[in-house]
Amino acid sequence: MPKKSNLILPIQGMTCANCVSTVERNVKKLDGIESVVVNLSSERAAVGYDTQKVALDQIIQKIQRAGYNVAVAEGEFILKNTPNTTDSELIVKSLSNIDGIRNVSINLSSNKVIVRYIPTIVAQLEIRAQLKRIGFEALILGDEAVDQEALIRKKEIKQQKRLLIVGLVFTIPLFFLSMGRDFGIIPDMFGAQKWFNWLLLALATPVQFYVGAQYYAGAYKALRNRTANMDVLIAMGSSVAYFYSLLILFGVFTGHVYLETAAVIITLIRLGKFLEVRAKGKTGDAIRKLLKLQPDKARIKRGKEVIEVNAGEVVVGDTIVVRPGDKIPVDGVVLKGKSQVDESMITGESKPISKEIGDRVIGSTQNRNGMLEIEATRVGKETTLSQIVKLVESAQGSKAPIQGLADKISSIFVPIVLIIALITFLGWNFFGSPGGHAEMDVFSRALINAVSVLVIACPCAMGLATPTAVMVGTGKSANAGILFRTAEALEIAQKVDTVVLDKTGTITRGHPEVTTVEIINAFDEKNLIQLAASLEVASELPLGEAIVAEAGNKGLNLLEVIDFRSVPGKGVSGEVDGKKILAGNLKLMQENEVEIYPKAFEIIAQLQNDAETPIIIAVDQMVEAIIGIADQIKEGSRNAVETIRASGRTVIMLTGDNALTAKAIARHCGIEDVISEVLPGQKAEKIKELQELGAIVAMVGDGVNDAPALAQSDLGIALGTGSDVAVASAPVTLLGGDLSSVMKAFNLSNMTLQTIKQNLFWAFFYNILLIPVAAFGLLNPMLAAGAMAFSSVFVVTNSLRLVNKKILS
Repeated sequence: MPKKSNLILPIQGMTCANCVSTVERNVKKLDGIESVVVNLSSERAAVGYDTQKVALDQIIQKIQRAGYNVAVAEGEFILKNTPNTTDSELIVKSLSNIDGIRNVSINLSSNKVIVRYIPTIVAQLEIRAQLKRIGFEALILGDEAVDQEALIRKKEIKQQKRLLIVGLVFTIPLFFLSMGRDFGIIPDMFGAQKWFNWLLLALATPVQFYVGAQYYAGAYKALRNRTANMDVLIAMGSSVAYFYSLLILFGVFTGHVYLETAAVIITLIRLGKFLEVRAKGKTGDAIRKLLKLQPDKARIKRGKEVIEVNAGEVVVGDTIVVRPGDKIPVDGVVLKGKSQVDESMITGESKPISKEIGDRVIGSTQNRNGMLEIEATRVGKETTLSQIVKLVESAQGSKAPIQGLADKISSIFVPIVLIIALITFLGWNFFGSPGGHAEMDVFSRALINAVSVLVIACPCAMGLATPTAVMVGTGKSANAGILFRTAEALEIAQKVDTVVLDKTGTITRGHPEVTTVEIINAFDEKNLIQLAASLEVASELPLGEAIVAEAGNKGLNLLEVIDFRSVPGKGVSGEVDGKKILAGNLKLMQENEVEIYPKAFEIIAQLQNDAETPIIIAVDQMVEAIIGIADQIKEGSRNAVETIRASGRTVIMLTGDNALTAKAIARHCGIEDVISEVLPGQKAEKIKELQELGAIVAMVGDGVNDAPALAQSDLGIALGTGSDVAVASAPVTLLGGDLSSVMKAFNLSNMTLQTIKQNLFWAFFYNILLIPVAAFGLLNPMLAAGAMAFSSVFVVTNSLRLVNKKILS
């Protein structure tokens, strides 16, 4: 049996869409690789593979062979107990067996363990937990809650800034000296001297080979892999200007040197790269915001004592004490106490939720006003918040179908640009007008125009157009309590024209309640509910549970039942307090020859018309009361339905309830189309029938009972609490269970797709318009470099505009 594993690797060194395809193509060559999706914006690779066929080390080596690196973080741990040589060997061996750990070293004199690891696979807390398992208590040096990937990105920003400063220090004086001579500002006695050109060379060389070293390295690696990327274009463009100028300096050619052109090209592109990296860092703010929700500490009961520990040390079964105002550290169940809990940071629900004994609570939510004792049920990577982060990362790592066009064009983009640059050079060299200049001037102009073509082309914008928008869109949706599992789901959502709503638990609360008690004769109401609840407590059916709950609300004690019988589909019977009690429908009454009064028929009809299920209660062969039970419509369901319909979408209610009850509930919610009396197994068939009629269907259900229908629909949307995130099977999960989030999901999809289209339009329009302009000699290489540098920045910043857009107006 193959053993499958899925992991995320942070990739360093990618610059454009060609880099993405290079990494994907090379990793896929390994036997055992099942899927590879690389995201240029997040700089991550999501890899699915068979661990029995391929090892993590082989995947990393393949990425490195392709010319890129896997980012590695470094953690330092101080051991409380001093290890000896044997202990050191045990520590190294134990930690090295953990996936994601690249190297372990120990300094015996300082009790320090230094671990180099991949932060997307293993965390510092897991390393410390492993040390504890083998008998070593360790302290983490520094902040254990630090986002290691963010640190790696900060280092990259710092490096880009340093290179940019070096580039500016040399390029600014170079530019002004060169332009000063060209415009006659610098006296001829200086500008005409040969040493002046050597001064320009001295200023240009550090820019070319230090500031621009990354582009040469990237170009070499790309060509070694028989591909071409942005680095190839930059390296070629700047090198042509630099080395042509060098040949002039050495007397091979005569003419004007273009050293300032080479330096300005590299420095402007470095400026664009610095701004792009800094902006790209903000696209991951949503996940960092989620991670910051995790509390650092937890108070655990140890016997009668309460001690404070790191939240990462909580294990399943621990009893946690949560004071008013504190965050709940992990998922759990309330053992003691009652309080209001603010879950808005996870589910998007604005109102605090009442919690008491037996209720589930979500880690990272805030306890408001009561002391709670909680039993930990999910810790570490199993908590709801961890599952949410995992789902968001998965969505951000996937590709939207719309990206396919950009990928196809990117794969052939650079070779086409190289051909256009060659044609530009040949065309200007052989057919260009000398314009009163010497023949060498025509050659120079041909060369510079070819450089403009190389430099203006920007595959980066095409590669960033989709992933940056998807990252921001999925992050924004997660903060609103809406989880898209894939970028494909994000794209499909805006195409939906028909929304099918399950009734129970979706439109309604999912918990039947007693809403009406109609006494037929002069029977005491409390006594009647006591008798009915005593009988129903043995039935364990939802309607019976509602009657039992009503007795509890009234503080009534339940009595002993004798000769209890359950008649499927009809009701229950038994003897309570010496009286024969029947509770059920008309068929049960008729079978037991109970006389039904005309008044009872009127009450039954009225209850059914009001979407209530009537339960007839007979005592000693006399109908004494009719109890109306209803699954109450959720607050906001009607407004949510009206909003969806206002968007032009058709809304249909799909339920197993009888037609009369279903139509009554639909009428209250403003739903005109109802499909009722459908068995759970038939729901998927009804969805398929709608699709065959041409509808693009979103099915909204509870994610468990409606699983076949959710799978059949074009877009499955599961409603549920945050605790159910881990098992929700639909492409979209609404954490809060509020129907208004359905329209929010559609709006988020529409906003994200609009942004992607804007980005792609800009990326294609920019290249289609400006490459010919450069080829016709109408664009200076330095201006071309500036335009190229800022094209990527535009795409990223346009995607970031999503952050401030309102989901619902």
